[in-house]
Amino acid sequence: MGLYDAGLRTLLLDASGGFTLEDRCTGAVLATGEYRAAGDRVMLTSTGAAPIVLGRDRDRLIQPGWAAFAPLASEPSRRVEPESDLIENAGKGAGEE
Repeated sequence: MGLYDAGLRTLLLDASGGFTLEDRCTGAVLATGEYRAAGDRVMLTSTGAAPIVLGRDRDRLIQPGWAAFAPLASEPSRRVEPESDLIENAGKGAGEE
């Protein structure tokens, strides 16, 4: 499971065994189907297309001829205060307590 990117492609492997491959620029779905992980391989299968076999190298997924899919790191929150604190303190600047 996870979210990976390689150049202009994003690959989502979901918990139910499905995958979605998207174009990062347009958001267009390039392929969907099922995946199976076994040992150091992940196989993507979709109706009407040849299976895509990705090798594992640590946390990356690699397919010859493609850039390696690396896990997307979650972006840190830019929020300084938790939302609950922002709501609680919203009226204090207007003289409300």
